[in-house]
Amino acid sequence: MGSNAATSLMNVGDVFARQREALAAWKAQNHSRIFSFESSQLSKGSRQYLVINLESFWTWYIRATERHIYEVIPEDTPCRLYFDLEFYRECNAGLNELNVLQEFCDACVEVLSEHFVLSESVSAERSFHILDSSNTEKFSAHMTVHLPNDALFPSNTAMKSFVEKLCRCLIESGRSLVFNKSGDCVPLCDMAVYSKNRCFRIYLSSKAGKDTHLNLAPYCRFYSTDDTSQKQMFLDSLVVPEHFNTHPLVISQGSVSTSLSCFVSGAVSTNCWGSNDAESPFPMVEDFILEINRKFKSTVRIRSWRVSPQTELIGPQLFYQLHGSRYCFNIGREHRSNHVYWVVNIQKFNCYQKCFDPDCAGFKSYQFALPYFARRELEEKKRYYENIGVSNTNDSSEASKYSPTEEYDSFYDTEFDKQLAPSPVNQHEDSFYDPSTDSIFLK
Repeated sequence: MGSNAATSLMNVGDVFARQREALAAWKAQNHSRIFSFESSQLSKGSRQYLVINLESFWTWYIRATERHIYEVIPEDTPCRLYFDLEFYRECNAGLNELNVLQEFCDACVEVLSEHFVLSESVSAERSFHILDSSNTEKFSAHMTVHLPNDALFPSNTAMKSFVEKLCRCLIESGRSLVFNKSGDCVPLCDMAVYSKNRCFRIYLSSKAGKDTHLNLAPYCRFYSTDDTSQKQMFLDSLVVPEHFNTHPLVISQGSVSTSLSCFVSGAVSTNCWGSNDAESPFPMVEDFILEINRKFKSTVRIRSWRVSPQTELIGPQLFYQLHGSRYCFNIGREHRSNHVYWVVNIQKFNCYQKCFDPDCAGFKSYQFALPYFARRELEEKKRYYENIGVSNTNDSSEASKYSPTEEYDSFYDTEFDKQLAPSPVNQHEDSFYDPSTDSIFLK
């Protein structure tokens, strides 16, 4: 991008030299977006950052003569599933590119259907928006996946575990594999593009010093007609869609929420928890739970987190499994083998500890009231739990109890919970400590 173009950006948005400053400005401005850009005024490989609303950006962008622009995917921001697809032609002589691409799309559809509750099937053609910037040396494409109901992943770091599952599927099935420059056989997609605040090149842009721009791929079947405007192609290609905070989030088949069938004699099976290496979007809530548990183990941390959708009887809840501490309030010490977990009641703004140990079946600790900052955090981030659906727990038929879409309605057995409900005499929800546990905390 030439100096005139870089200067013109200052007239349409706020330009920052550091990403940290741009992110702070983005958070303070409603309906704004962050882009990074390369410029001849900057040293090679350096970028500046632009905070601007999409309408103003597009008005400037479509008239720009040089375009080296990247979309910044902010940390903890809901986004579309996306891929960076590439391979060197010299290392893959004779490879049928369209076949490899079709294999990738087919496998992606299979893994999506296996791991997520989708309102309708994903099309291996119509759901994949593909931009291409290939040249004689390299095949290169950017792909965004439009899921049913425009559902989004909670963040790009959260989707990394899904992409890892997809890559394992490709390797195990021998599909969509290419050779890299080292001679290794690897999946078509690049796993390095799922880091925090990632920059992803946008429609019609090229890298600085290169002349290959990202254009709608001739083999893309996303659009059914040929009269789609460039602006619409731009909007459809964005990883973070225009009104991202209004989109529902994807619902996992086996890890986002947990199953009623996990209860065995009143105890919760540890198999209900899937791996989740992504950070929780509720750090204040996490810190409060960890603060309580650090009184027993200073090295405790969050191992995994889950969201349970609202049911007709119970509101949405968060579940945190701990690493480094098995302290149980029921026995007054750590369990030797079984783990514990914490439940956050979002509607009541409190949390409490429960166990995987069969001997503690039915036990739940005193309910700790969440502090102000944790409550405000839950209010500000409703998008993570409000749009994941309402489950029906009243149908007692065996078919509905074990069907894929009804199975994951609550971490609770609702009838069992009625027996667990503490009496007002024994519990003081507006107090931080239960008198029966004060002596433990104050030791």
